[in-house]
Amino acid sequence: MTRKPRRHALSVPVRSGSEVGFPQSLGEVHDMLYDKSLERDNCGFGLIAHIEGEPSHKVVRTAIHALARMQHRGAILADGKTGDGCGLLLQKPDRFFRIVAQERGWRLAKNYAVGMLFLNKDPELAAAARRIVEEELQRETLSIVAGVMSPLTKACWVKSPSPLCHALSKFL
Repeated sequence: MTRKPRRHALSVPVRSGSEVGFPQSLGEVHDMLYDKSLERDNCGFGLIAHIEGEPSHKVVRTAIHALARMQHRGAILADGKTGDGCGLLLQKPDRFFRIVAQERGWRLAKNYAVGMLFLNKDPELAAAARRIVEEELQRETLSIVAGVMSPLTKACWVKSPSPLCHALSKFL
């Protein structure tokens, strides 16, 4: 089975004068993707990492402290509990995921990913979203090993017109 090439910005021909071709420089790619009218300022951003890439509890503590210092920039809603999404990006805890997978009888490949989907409360729309995700993963020759419904804290949910509520973690 041959894979179809992925289409992305670099695979779309661009017009350069009278010629049609592919971008020849990062500047051309930048011109294709960047639109100054869409530029917005962010609320705050911090980056803290161990220079050697080693896991460190000190780095996590420092990052949590930095988040607390940025609370005034974090778009906290009037309820004082919710906001628009600040958090920490951590290294994938491979050993933990492998232990969980082994306990549940799942076979994880050497390279795998873990994803979280927030699905619509409407069962039909949620099923349609799952199908789309599964089709796209299949297109990339990936498969879902397992899906787990994650517990959510309803007390912190914001009353919103958004019907999203189910969180589903996927092991690929």
